[in-house]
Amino acid sequence: MIGGPVLMVGGTIYSVWLLGWMAFVGAGVLVLFYPVQAVLSKTLAKLRRRSVQKTESRIHLMTEIINSIRLIKMYAWEYPFCEKVVKMREEEHKHLAMTAWTQSTNLSLTPLVPVIAAVVTFLCHMAVGGELEPTQVFNILIIYYIIGSGGIRQIVLSFLPIIAMRVSCDRVQKFLLIAPVVRSIRKTKDSSVVLHVDGVTFSWEPFPDVPSDVDLTKPLLPTTKLPAALRDISMQVKTGSLVGLCGRVGCGKSSLFHGLLGQIYSTGGKLTMRGRIAYVPQEAWLVNDTVRENICFGEPYNYERYNEVVSVCHLTFDFTILPGGDECVIGERGSTLSGGQRQRISLARAVYSDREIFLLDDPLSAVDATVGADIFHNCIMKYLRGNGKTILLVSGQMQYLEQCDRIHVFKAGTVVQSGTHAELLREENSEYSQMVLTVKKDRKGLEAAAHGTNTPTVNSTAQVTVAVTEEKKKAGPVEAEDSSKGSMGWKVYRRYVEAAGGLRITTAILLVFAINMGLNTFSSWWLSFWFNHGSQARNITLPDNSTKVIHFVTLDKATAWYPGVYAGAVGLVVLLSIFRSFVFMKVTLRAAKKLHESAFSALMHAKTRFFDLTPNGRILNRISKDMDEVDSQIPFVSEIFLQNSMYCFFALLNIAIIFPWLLIAIVVLAGIFVWITRCFRSGVRDLKRLENVTTSPVLSLAASTVQGLSTIQAYGRQADLVQRFQSLVDLNSFPLFCFHCAIRWLGLRLDFLTIAFTVCAALLIVLLPDHITAAQAGLTLSFAVQMSGLFQYTVRLALETEGRFTSVERIIEYIDELPQEDIQDTKDVVSRDWPLLGRVVMERVVLRYDATLSAALKGISFVAEPGQRIGIVGRTGSGTVSV
Repeated sequence: MIGGPVLMVGGTIYSVWLLGWMAFVGAGVLVLFYPVQAVLSKTLAKLRRRSVQKTESRIHLMTEIINSIRLIKMYAWEYPFCEKVVKMREEEHKHLAMTAWTQSTNLSLTPLVPVIAAVVTFLCHMAVGGELEPTQVFNILIIYYIIGSGGIRQIVLSFLPIIAMRVSCDRVQKFLLIAPVVRSIRKTKDSSVVLHVDGVTFSWEPFPDVPSDVDLTKPLLPTTKLPAALRDISMQVKTGSLVGLCGRVGCGKSSLFHGLLGQIYSTGGKLTMRGRIAYVPQEAWLVNDTVRENICFGEPYNYERYNEVVSVCHLTFDFTILPGGDECVIGERGSTLSGGQRQRISLARAVYSDREIFLLDDPLSAVDATVGADIFHNCIMKYLRGNGKTILLVSGQMQYLEQCDRIHVFKAGTVVQSGTHAELLREENSEYSQMVLTVKKDRKGLEAAAHGTNTPTVNSTAQVTVAVTEEKKKAGPVEAEDSSKGSMGWKVYRRYVEAAGGLRITTAILLVFAINMGLNTFSSWWLSFWFNHGSQARNITLPDNSTKVIHFVTLDKATAWYPGVYAGAVGLVVLLSIFRSFVFMKVTLRAAKKLHESAFSALMHAKTRFFDLTPNGRILNRISKDMDEVDSQIPFVSEIFLQNSMYCFFALLNIAIIFPWLLIAIVVLAGIFVWITRCFRSGVRDLKRLENVTTSPVLSLAASTVQGLSTIQAYGRQADLVQRFQSLVDLNSFPLFCFHCAIRWLGLRLDFLTIAFTVCAALLIVLLPDHITAAQAGLTLSFAVQMSGLFQYTVRLALETEGRFTSVERIIEYIDELPQEDIQDTKDVVSRDWPLLGRVVMERVVLRYDATLSAALKGISFVAEPGQRIGIVGRTGSGTVSV
């Protein structure tokens, strides 16, 4: 961008010295390009911002689908969600099409700006009676080409990443400007009180300026715009006490914990606390590491304390069935463990941290009644409370609330009752008494239903033992992501061509490129033809009194058709470039759309086992980064590559026809070029593959960190996660840095080859003057100079295009290699009322989660008749979830 104006000033001065003041006309055409480019860049920024928003919405939906894939498959919702993603993709496709066409048109017309400037300069110069000599014409063409390639083209290529960077920076800035949560928690002065909350209001959104007439201790009117999740919360917790929190779903129990952790906004009242907090979220969050590291979570390993924690959290038996025991590496979000195991490891993490305050958000909901009672008695009551720890327990199970020192009942974001279990029961028609009454009614109803129905017969060919296969089925480390090796092969390109519309469409596109670039080189060749056949000659006397014959052209009736053909060819090139950009955009986006639909369909019908073993970041990497390469980067790079390669081909063809002696130099230099490229090609391709593979851990850690942000902040492990994230980013940036260094390494050596080619052309023209005319010599040198920078850039683009096609290769891997479910298409037509009654029959069912694993269910048989309510009971890991 800085060199463009410098080249323009220097080139204009030289053009004026060659041609006179009329050279300012061509300079004016070049200067006019800058405001046009500014308008196009502004338009591209708007289009890019809109397309990024649509892409972000689609990826957000697909992320939710991946996180809930088991639920979606249970309800057979694959097709409705596929249709929803397809609709969002169509909206995204519209904005991508506008962005791609604008960008493609800009790239296609940019190389023509110097040609248009030259045409205008020559026509204006001859229109005022000026004469044009071959030295003037071809020198002007070379100067304008240097200004175009070194200035204008670089400005265009610089603006595109700047636009993308600006859009990304705006989105990052919007995130960074989110109002921070100021943790206004003070230390209590009374050592017997560990927590004191007095009239505090909590909210998940920043508080606006609260009007002075708003009383936060009273229910808010609908017209009062205050985004409060909890209002006027007041409670006092004694040191070493067990406090129960209960209420209906969505009443604010979990929000209170986030408020005490300082993770949501608070206003009004006073909040004081004494001691450090350990937090067990309602949904367990684990890192992709060993079980021991998840329990220690940055704390020093103490053998005796660790074994005590494992015992009271009921994990000893689990360590005997996990491969490697507590050294077993668990998957992302604990996906390789059962729900009960995840929750118990999360509880063990809190207990091992040995903090003063424990916030337990319904930690026993994921375990069976026997294990839950054992954990409550041994862990919460004896180990924690026996050591003087203060516990706030969220639970809806009355057998645990009865043993709490004090209970706070929540309703609609406020505390409506406080007291012991006996005190709350004495309050008639209260919220707590209603909850207890509801639980008792449900129990009586279930008991009556059990006595009034026949007990279903359960047969099992297996022995009645506690099955541990359900735990083993999932345990084990997550396998590293595979990466292709060696040459990519024509299969990838063939699949991309098929997705774009087939071989005929691709051949037609290549033909349009060839015609476009052929006309472009024809316009330059026509100048040489014009000077050879339509020029005039006259003798001039040199300073040494010798005479010299010079050829020149003027604008007269006899030769007026020469500049007409030249200008017409340039105009046709402009129109064909616009048409080519539109067609190329349509074809490449069609290929991207087809590949996306095929990959997402294969993903939606993949076996659940695949999602258990594959981190979300690895999947998101394919449908986000790799898909972005196919949507935007591959069309951008491949279009410039095709355009430049066609121009290089026709330039070499013209040189070979005009001056065949140069073929000797071309053959020698071509051999050197092939040798350098073969040594270099595999390295660039593998570096790009390595970059794609190392992106997945970055996305996985980012997604996992966002999900477990509350746990990370509660234990103060932000610095550890930041350091881990930085190391993964460095690991991902290294192959990208090497990729660009390798491209520059090749570019430097190719520059030497093209400079050698230009030197050979000049020497042969000087040494063999009888074999070439002045106009042909000027045309040959013009093409040689253009090739000097264009050739190495084209080769770089060819290798970069191959490197970026590794994203297509990775998407095709998902299309072809994902383990698919057995989908049986049926033509049976059923009525809308089907089924009238629900009936489940299982006969000798044997279930395996993978062909290499032992059976989770071994010959289970039972019948659930219509109207029956069947209870499936068993210890953790016995196969209840598998049923």
